[in-house]
Amino acid sequence: MLFSSLTFLFVFMPMVLLAYYVVPIKLKNIILIVSGILFYAWGEPFYVSLLLIIIVVDYMAGRAMEKFEHNQRARLWVLISSILFNLSFLVVFKYGSFIITNINGMLGVNLFDADLALPIGMSFYMLQSLSYSMDVYRGSVPAEKNFICFASGSLLFPKLIAGPIVRYAQLGPQMRTRVIDYNMVADGISLFVRGLGKKVLLADVMGRIWIPIKAVEYTTLPVMTAWIGIIAFSFQIYYGFSGYCDMGIGLGKMLGFNLPKNFDSPYQAHNVREFFNRWNMTVDSWFKDYVYNPMGGSRNGVIRTICNLVIVWCMIGLWYGASWNFLVWGLYFGLVIVLEKFVLSSYLLELPQYLQRLYTFFLIVFGWVIFEMSTLAEIPAYFGAMFGLNGAGLYEQGSIYLIMSNFLVFGICILGVTITLRKWLNRITNTYPLVLKSLKLVSGIIIFAISLCYLADAGTSPFDGLRF
Repeated sequence: MLFSSLTFLFVFMPMVLLAYYVVPIKLKNIILIVSGILFYAWGEPFYVSLLLIIIVVDYMAGRAMEKFEHNQRARLWVLISSILFNLSFLVVFKYGSFIITNINGMLGVNLFDADLALPIGMSFYMLQSLSYSMDVYRGSVPAEKNFICFASGSLLFPKLIAGPIVRYAQLGPQMRTRVIDYNMVADGISLFVRGLGKKVLLADVMGRIWIPIKAVEYTTLPVMTAWIGIIAFSFQIYYGFSGYCDMGIGLGKMLGFNLPKNFDSPYQAHNVREFFNRWNMTVDSWFKDYVYNPMGGSRNGVIRTICNLVIVWCMIGLWYGASWNFLVWGLYFGLVIVLEKFVLSSYLLELPQYLQRLYTFFLIVFGWVIFEMSTLAEIPAYFGAMFGLNGAGLYEQGSIYLIMSNFLVFGICILGVTITLRKWLNRITNTYPLVLKSLKLVSGIIIFAISLCYLADAGTSPFDGLRF
């Protein structure tokens, strides 16, 4: 089930919130468990059983590490077993076909490929699951003794399929004590509606521009059309991804939870490293805390730092998807970040801020070409279209039509990724707080109403096909 579906908006969400608010405090976590199972089972009726097995095993691993408090070797074996158990699901469901296809191609064999579908949200859930086991092993969080608390936190549906990644250190205390007040619920509704608008009115519209362009033979794409397409995808993935996260965080507030922020105006970054500090922030911090720093981080000299950065970024690329283009995407950004860290940083600081942002934006756009192409061969072909190397010309009538017919939505997308809008709102807040509240209420109603019109007409959106 998707947050932006009519079934969720008018059936699931109202029923869950009503039951959650009505029942006594002691039963609220039960409602979270039941709602989480129903939410996930709606789209994955079989795979929900795998999710429940993982929850039970992780809970038992935490209790076992607590039991072996004074036996470090036993604690380590429990941790390793927990990590291998969790990763085995990713290997089988996410990377199995990729591994088998490449073995068959390289060795000329014909190993059977079951081509299993990736359960929705497994990549996000696995990082949350692994962080719990590793935090218990480190002693940074105590093992959760109450299975109801643990299961309800694991099955909290607002963060179940699309982030943000919430570590148990952040969530555990809230499973026992949380306050639901009017202001928190109001903020949650406002954030949810904003995320819905980003997803439905911006991301989906950008997707309808990008998908037909992506389907065209790239040697026939004029330069202007190629740039329009990949910039549309850049907006689609940002507004779709951040929109889902905003909806999840907003739902969390409605339930009394403070979930971590996951996007912070990433297209306003002054360099690529800063971009990823603002983009999918909980994933970036996860790999930093649980992979990069344990590998030594930047503490062991230049060569080791470079190796660590490249390895971690290749892992991040493969986390996003199981194909060679994602590995190349991770390698690309790993090398760019290495260059920025050791070569370009002083030069970038000398540039005006708008040039720093343009530099970052174009490098990110080039990265999205690598990210979105289905095969490695398509990457140079699309770059060729962007830079006029395929002989298709600068533009055609269709290029002008795309700009003219989508001028308004492109303008809104550009305004939405800048900090200008935020500055205006802050000024209004400081000077006319009541005016801002009125604007939020009116704009929220308008955004929700228009989003419903789009949802009723559009059906499934392009972004819904992305699985992590």
